[in-house]
Amino acid sequence: DNSVSLSFIFSPSSVSCLPLGINPSSLMNLFTYEKGFCFVSYLSQLCGNVKRFDSFLRAYIEQFKFSSVVAQDLLDFFLCFFPELKESCVAQREGLEFERWLNACGPPLCEPDLSAGGVLTGPVQSLCDLWASEPPDPEAIANFNLSSWSTFQTVLFLDRLLDRSPLSHEVMGQLSRCYSAQLDEMNAEVRIRWLQIVVRNSFYPDLPASAASCTNTFCREKSEQIPN
Repeated sequence: DNSVSLSFIFSPSSVSCLPLGINPSSLMNLFTYEKGFCFVSYLSQLCGNVKRFDSFLRAYIEQFKFSSVVAQDLLDFFLCFFPELKESCVAQREGLEFERWLNACGPPLCEPDLSAGGVLTGPVQSLCDLWASEPPDPEAIANFNLSSWSTFQTVLFLDRLLDRSPLSHEVMGQLSRCYSAQLDEMNAEVRIRWLQIVVRNSFYPDLPASAASCTNTFCREKSEQIPN
């Protein structure tokens, strides 16, 4: 069970009122993101139509842009945007109460159906399996083109390689020859994961270039955020 509730996480004043014994670095972890994702997915399901939920999100962003909000602001606006849901008391639906979503400990009250994602994750798993074989088959691997993948797929592929680390020096050499040039042209999410793989596996040939690429990207993004 995670003892920190979503409502506490989403409160802008939470940083200054941490419960005794709570490490701030433990507040935003994978569990928090997963539970929040499941709750937002549940709200989308209540709408019955993805386009309706997208309309709500656009209105929500327009309403609260440039301001701080708490979880209750989101829920109040959601119920006002969909009055029929408010009238049907979805916030108090037994076993799925909004209050329990926000303040109860433990896993999500329900999980979304992600089976359709197999179209995206299937190729990633197939490529990971090829790299896990002894030895990897270069011809089979060449059939997969990372440049045609979405960022999500590339990040997932690198995450799974990271999970399987340490990798042999020979496999790291093959990975570098196949992908390092492509990865260097992708966004920061991809680059930082490749750097993590390089460091985790002590693959020094790629370390200077990978580290420099990430540093340059982050410095450029920070400079763009500084007003003139």
